[in-house]
Amino acid sequence: MQPLALHGSRERPCTLVVQRDAIWMWPGIPLTLRRGSEIVPIAGEVINFWITRLHGPDALYTDSLTAVSRTARVLTLGDAAGAQHILDALRLNAISADGAALMRVVANEIGIAAINLPVRDGPRTWNVRDIALHCLLFKEHVEAARLLAKGGGGPWDEAKHPRWPAGAPESQGGRFAPGIESGGSSTEPPDSAEPLQTGRSIGRFKIPGTRPLGRLAYAAVKEISRLAQAAIERGEMHMVHQIILTVEAIQWLNGKPDNYSDKIKASLDEPKTLEELQDAVADPKPGYEIHHIVEQKGAEDDDFSREAIDARANLVRIPAMKHREITTWYQTPNEDYRWLSPRQYLRGKDWKTRYDLGRQKLIDFGVLKP
Repeated sequence: MQPLALHGSRERPCTLVVQRDAIWMWPGIPLTLRRGSEIVPIAGEVINFWITRLHGPDALYTDSLTAVSRTARVLTLGDAAGAQHILDALRLNAISADGAALMRVVANEIGIAAINLPVRDGPRTWNVRDIALHCLLFKEHVEAARLLAKGGGGPWDEAKHPRWPAGAPESQGGRFAPGIESGGSSTEPPDSAEPLQTGRSIGRFKIPGTRPLGRLAYAAVKEISRLAQAAIERGEMHMVHQIILTVEAIQWLNGKPDNYSDKIKASLDEPKTLEELQDAVADPKPGYEIHHIVEQKGAEDDDFSREAIDARANLVRIPAMKHREITTWYQTPNEDYRWLSPRQYLRGKDWKTRYDLGRQKLIDFGVLKP
């Protein structure tokens, strides 16, 4: 049985499905979110990251981002069948050799069935350590996978998901206790994977020996930052410490010690006052970048002076990953602006309009105190 229930009567297995007013990737990873009455895609690089985990780097050559965006719009209109049809047209009908190995491990860990999809010919590039860290990311979605598996008939094995007993030190209100990573049930290493080497870990998960593909490294860092933030919200500070201080994890991400570690730490900052962000410009630190409240590219295009653009009042030091998210927002078509990007919308606008919008975005992205 397959873990994700497909819309309608179609029975061909696939990894992307419409269910519960959202787009899901196996086993329960949401590729959309609800914003008011609208269903919108998550960040494009994160969508690519997830899809390539199972379908391999060749999936980057499909028009998946456009398809997910179109599917979200159709789903907003209530046409689930039409939305599923768009996803089917992507023809992501096979998974990579690495994706097949990962799917087997994840399915075993969360107690649902793997999807019976063809496996493309190609070399294995991940070893068992790589699979272990990927499993960490996939298991963050275990609750959604459980609900979707119920809808689609995939078996949920409660024995594989023991919960911490009430009052246990790591108890988090019935959260799941660890599986294979802590020495519980074991999983055989995938074919052609090198034996698991002992060494440092992120929490209970072994550090992989290879790095993500080029531009997808950012998506991996974003996921790890999200895990750290979630750990803070649960009060699991020991997990935060292990996530952000493990040197091997940093080298896995891009081979430059402390680079991504600093970015992950910075992304966990609490919002600050405008004065604090402006004062910090004079104190550069790894993991942070200088941000222009009035976006400098648009201001330059409209012939505002460099003196105004680089004035102290327009400069703030913010976490590098927040900086990238805000820049991406400025470049992305937005329904609020009749599907123009905010950068296009601001063309010809006065300085105050630009500044007020830039300040609001710092609040919206959790950098500036309201």
